[in-house]
Amino acid sequence: MTTPVYSDPPFQRTVFIYGALSLAAVAMGLIWGAIFYAAGLWPILPGLSLVIAAGLIGLLVIQRKHLHQNRLLMLQLGYLALIVYFCLYIDIPTPSAPRISHQFLLVLGIAGYIDYIRQKSLAQVLILLACGISFVLFVALQNPLSVESPIPDEIRAIGIWFNAITVVLLIAICIYVLRREFVRDGQILRDLQIAMRRDQLTLAFQPQVNAKGRLIGAEVLMRWTHPTRGPISPAIFIALAEEGDLMPELGRWVLRKACETLAAWQIDPDLKQLDLAINVSARQFVQPDFVAQVSGIVRASGASPKRIKLELTESVALSSLELVKSRMQSLADLGIRFSLDDFGTGYSSLNYLRNLPVQEIKIDRSFTNEAREGSRSGSLIRSIIQIGHDLELVVLAEGVETHSQFEYLKGLGCQEFQGFYFGAALSHDEFTAKARLAARPDCIWPPTT
Repeated sequence: MTTPVYSDPPFQRTVFIYGALSLAAVAMGLIWGAIFYAAGLWPILPGLSLVIAAGLIGLLVIQRKHLHQNRLLMLQLGYLALIVYFCLYIDIPTPSAPRISHQFLLVLGIAGYIDYIRQKSLAQVLILLACGISFVLFVALQNPLSVESPIPDEIRAIGIWFNAITVVLLIAICIYVLRREFVRDGQILRDLQIAMRRDQLTLAFQPQVNAKGRLIGAEVLMRWTHPTRGPISPAIFIALAEEGDLMPELGRWVLRKACETLAAWQIDPDLKQLDLAINVSARQFVQPDFVAQVSGIVRASGASPKRIKLELTESVALSSLELVKSRMQSLADLGIRFSLDDFGTGYSSLNYLRNLPVQEIKIDRSFTNEAREGSRSGSLIRSIIQIGHDLELVVLAEGVETHSQFEYLKGLGCQEFQGFYFGAALSHDEFTAKARLAARPDCIWPPTT
């Protein structure tokens, strides 16, 4: 379950949209409830009470800041079910009064699409498809169940205007938010290019330790503090960089800064034995001059290639396995090592181990989180570690968050570890200060003063 950051502008806009939808549901339920009660149309009131309840639940969830992704999807499903119910049993079209409730499916679809932009998921795609299909069916099939309209035409004539105005207002809100989303994305991309030129980006270092708890290096992560927006989540700016084709440039920046850091560490007796793991995106790797870029940056910095570990995901090899193998081998000849990230989550990981010059595999955090004796994840981890040992590869488990996970994985034969149990990503100064303390004989990470 992903816990959203309510101060994050994209999520604030999602909250705004679903707050508007929930408020509209409550208002419309109360107004139409009063009209139907006065007209003596009491059988319709239970359905309207569900609309009011759905709106109140939505407002309550938002007010208590519990609107994570699962609850968003449940809220959408609830509204979808209510709209379909009203289209089938309440808002039955007549020759003088057409149906209008089905147009709320457009509002729900746009709201769902905005949330999909923020956080993509298969469940969200299915809900969007359900909204679209339902809208088409209600347009094409006026009265699929041959049910008589329980609402007199004189009241329905009022409802056409009232509901149509409400739909237009809600769509206008969604369009406004969608426009702000695209404007924001474009501005962030422009600001990201400026940040690279002005060195506004920084590197963070998440510790990696061996089975004895000794510090062996770190994974390099990017951080960005915008001069006016403040800290921007890597999940936001990296995703935008991928969509805007900035990853090759961003990857070169990270590689250059990481190599400069390694070169500085090499003259420090407490830090010279540390390795740095650097992520390489698929778009960066397939650049025609990728090998020349990496070798040139490494030579210019003076960093030891043997202290560099490039982390690749399965997506890197989707273009051409032979091309990937050739480029990896060219860099491996320089002494650079390779790690296969998120091992076990793809379909071809074993094939890559057989064909590519990989020295390390990283067990994905989704397995680590559920690592325990007798579980399926535990059995998979045991198999991954055995494969690693058979192929003489180093096995690193990421996402280690507890001492029990560390001990369990260590007992299975895992050699290296990374995760919040050993500390979150640290700034350069924080990491080097702790690394110097950890250089003391037999010091277990994290060190104590």
